[in-house]
Amino acid sequence: MSSWKTTAAAALVLTALTARHLAAQTDELRVLASNGVKAALEELVTAGEHATGHRLAIRFNSSTALNAIIEGGDPFDVVLVTSDLMDELVKGGRVKEGSRVAIAQAGIGVGVRTGAPKPDITSPEALKRALLQARAVTYAQDGASRVHVERMFERLGITSAMTPKTILEQGSIRSTARVAAGDAELVLTLISEILPIKGIELVGPLPAAFQHYVAFSVAVGTHARQPDAATALIQVLTSTLARDTLKAKGLDPPAAVAKGAGQKPLHLYVMDCGVLTPTTEAVERYHVTLAEVGETRMSVPCFLVVHPRGTLLWDLGVIPDEDVGAQPGGARSNVNPTVAAFVPRTLSSQLAQIGYGPPDITYFAISHAHIDHSANMNAFAGSTWLARAAEREFMWADGNTRVRPAFYSMLRNRAPLLINTDEYDVFGDGNVVIKSAPGHTPGHQVLVLNLAGTGRVMLSGDLYHYPQERALHRPPPDNEANVQQSAASRQVIEEYLRRTGTALWIEHDFAANTKLRKSPAYYD
Repeated sequence: MSSWKTTAAAALVLTALTARHLAAQTDELRVLASNGVKAALEELVTAGEHATGHRLAIRFNSSTALNAIIEGGDPFDVVLVTSDLMDELVKGGRVKEGSRVAIAQAGIGVGVRTGAPKPDITSPEALKRALLQARAVTYAQDGASRVHVERMFERLGITSAMTPKTILEQGSIRSTARVAAGDAELVLTLISEILPIKGIELVGPLPAAFQHYVAFSVAVGTHARQPDAATALIQVLTSTLARDTLKAKGLDPPAAVAKGAGQKPLHLYVMDCGVLTPTTEAVERYHVTLAEVGETRMSVPCFLVVHPRGTLLWDLGVIPDEDVGAQPGGARSNVNPTVAAFVPRTLSSQLAQIGYGPPDITYFAISHAHIDHSANMNAFAGSTWLARAAEREFMWADGNTRVRPAFYSMLRNRAPLLINTDEYDVFGDGNVVIKSAPGHTPGHQVLVLNLAGTGRVMLSGDLYHYPQERALHRPPPDNEANVQQSAASRQVIEEYLRRTGTALWIEHDFAANTKLRKSPAYYD
């Protein structure tokens, strides 16, 4: 055969192969999908190909890596990623307007090697213990859950302990493989990235206080070559078949979390935990006169914070419920020789009225340990106690007449979740923050709430007792644990209030407290 015939034949073959390749490419539906939905999507391939009439060419990776692929210009017909990334794709015009659909969400869980003992992770304290006892842990450095895992370490106060024994991997597939191989004891990632993996088992979800749900959305690419087929695939992914498959792989329907127990909006309930009646001597201790204050009585409120990730009970009254319940018409007691207390009804009955009991309280904290703030601590010994080391030491100090250890005897041998930072973000979203304000006692603290309707509110503890102390710029009482420190805390808090636009609720302000909505009404 002559050379020109050979060349022509080769060209024909090349043309035929190229045409076949182009046809195959045209026949493909190009899908970019997050690792979080990998197991479920793989089971739905057959249904998807049948519905679209195209072969599904799926590329799985972390959403972070997929974003880089998209930014690099790689073409796609369908993209299924975290809703956070989808927000960016919508803003950038990368997906067709109106094509976005939420399909699922997954919580974060803990996995161990198959057959290995499963640690208790059902409470923050138990999880902290399991993490500290683990030889090594792993999670994906580019995964959607990383920021929430590391925020959890920070809130537990174990970041420095976890850093040297944490194995960061590219993607959840590699991090779960580390546990299967025995290189790490625990993997922290989405439950949907644990359940399908051979060689590892799910221990369980993170406790409610640390749980975060990563949502996933799907959309048609702006430059999709097969827009109709892409739409058909999305219909498959939102079908009953898909919902069942997603559920089996650890993915809940988008609305399931919002409807679930404990997923209520942020609410603040104000409970009536009594009233204090001080003598003239006690009033003047605060460097104000009877004429200046007018109303000398002090309110004793308790507060319940209901958050989508749990509950926090703040300040626990002046007389224990068992004493209040045993005396018809309420209970009376003397806090000290100059202050008398009266409590008309139990804290537990007020909680029960809105459907809560001790097992429903995730956390409890007190502004400080004085008698009129700590009476019912024993009743919530099964919840996680948030405290500062200085206050815990103060609570059991020898000869301390400002406290009553019998109120919290059940906590004597229990370690609280220690707060060692100025501000502690209780639920990890900045809306419920415990802030240090020492001086009245060594570990005195205040609570800051960011309520959607009410705005920013600070519960004062005993930073002030009477509003006139604040308005008239009077110095702190002489019987503070540290008068100079208390004065400095007042200055810091006043600047914080001014800078952040936060309203101060003085807890003992009787007149102001009378006007507050009381439970079962609430602030949101």
